[in-house]
Amino acid sequence: GGYTYQHFPRACVNGNNIRKYPRKTVQECIALCNQMEDCKGFEFGVAYGGSGHYQPGDCQPSGPSTDMAGCDGSQWNLDFYLKIITVEALMSDTMHRSTVNTHLLENLYCRTQIK
Repeated sequence: GGYTYQHFPRACVNGNNIRKYPRKTVQECIALCNQMEDCKGFEFGVAYGGSGHYQPGDCQPSGPSTDMAGCDGSQWNLDFYLKIITVEALMSDTMHRSTVNTHLLENLYCRTQIK
């Protein structure tokens, strides 16, 4: 796949909401975020008993910022899932543009693996 997601329990991002989709699963929310170029991650509603108005299953793609500082997921009843592009996707994307870039990327990737 092109993207993987890192789960941050009881985390959220202030502002940066693209739009809210109620009654979704995490997998459905991942699919929505994958389709959006400007989606850099998503908030997902969890029943933490906080005073915030988010419901379990609320899916809220976010971007451009993914700064979780100063946002209390416990209060808002949210987890945050950070979108991470995979090396494979990066390489195939680069390959479409130019083979030279792919070789540079492979060399870079190999060097970081050796350390």
